[in-house]
Amino acid sequence: MSGGEQRREALIFRVRVPMSEYELREFVHSLLHQPPAGAFWLIPVDRAQLRGRYRVIDTFESRGELVAFVAVERLEELTWRSRSGLSRFTWRRGDGRGVLEGELSERALAKLISVVGVERVDAKFVRSEERR
Repeated sequence: MSGGEQRREALIFRVRVPMSEYELREFVHSLLHQPPAGAFWLIPVDRAQLRGRYRVIDTFESRGELVAFVAVERLEELTWRSRSGLSRFTWRRGDGRGVLEGELSERALAKLISVVGVERVDAKFVRSEERR
């Protein structure tokens, strides 16, 4: 390794957690390092997809990517990919709460636990990858 570079491994976990739309919004904002935006969502345009009834209010650049400021009336599904590509998940509305399923890095998993609590998270280690 040159110039003091250190290789870092990221631990990847397969997760499944029941969570409300509100909890999902809080989790997404924590992944973007953004404070809650009231009733609105901040969604990275190139890395997330929404399904449901919503309206894009505005778009702006934040941390080098285009982010949409979105008013959501009813979310049916959110598909997410992290900037690093280490975390990928889908949240789908079910009866009552929705369910988030996918793979999260240990950092994203820690943020998820801070939103919903450890007792609701079903997480299993699947692999380690080099962190970019």
